[in-house]
Amino acid sequence: MTATDQPMGGTAGMLAALGVSGDELHEHQLARLDSDGYLRLPGVVDAQWIGELRVRLDELIDAEGAAALPGLAVATLAPC
Repeated sequence: MTATDQPMGGTAGMLAALGVSGDELHEHQLARLDSDGYLRLPGVVDAQWIGELRVRLDELIDAEGAAALPGLAVATLAPC
């Protein structure tokens, strides 16, 4: 089943709202997106931008305290 075969709720509906038909993704990618809630796309985001995100998150945590971002695992922002 592809995202275009599914009812318009869930992942298929969200992808459609973003202008993605689902045909751009392989079945295993759609399954991973459904199960994990995210999809790692190597090469889409470069290491420099990830580094900038880490710096900004550190600044926010310093300014607002760790309670401002409960459960956030910054280590998951790995370079692609």
